[in-house]
Amino acid sequence: MWHTSRRIMLAGARAERTMWVPWLTRCHRTGQWSMFCELLAMLMEHHVPWSQSLRLASDAVGPWPYGKAVHAMAGQVEVGGTLGAAEWSRAGMPAMLGIVLSAESVGSLAGTGERDRLDRIAALHCLARDFHRRAEREADQARIWLPVVMTLVFACSAVALYGTLVM
Repeated sequence: MWHTSRRIMLAGARAERTMWVPWLTRCHRTGQWSMFCELLAMLMEHHVPWSQSLRLASDAVGPWPYGKAVHAMAGQVEVGGTLGAAEWSRAGMPAMLGIVLSAESVGSLAGTGERDRLDRIAALHCLARDFHRRAEREADQARIWLPVVMTLVFACSAVALYGTLVM
């Protein structure tokens, strides 16, 4: 899982020049969510404090539009604040991830119980797999449709150019 997610992220890091292509942008963002969930679960497995886990996972994903929001929420959790699913949703996070994270932000890792912590880790792994499958599906869509669209654009441009030159 890690190697494949990493491959999507490396491809996405080079794709910043092509973010104007809708399929690639969506694939890149979904790959980032996959990596964020996987890293967050791994950090939780190793008993890293919750606010620090959020920051480290966000930083490891690289530059992404949700980084500042995750850091702000980690700071809020650090000072004892609680975050509901609505706050995570307003930050632009997927709904299911917001539910898992809001459940975690209610208490500290030590205070929530081992079974509860393990359930959240399993949920994060499941979300990471789901995001990974979505990213692969979106990459497949891009592999199918991008050549078709580009061929049509170039063909129509060539016909239009030829038409203006001949007339």
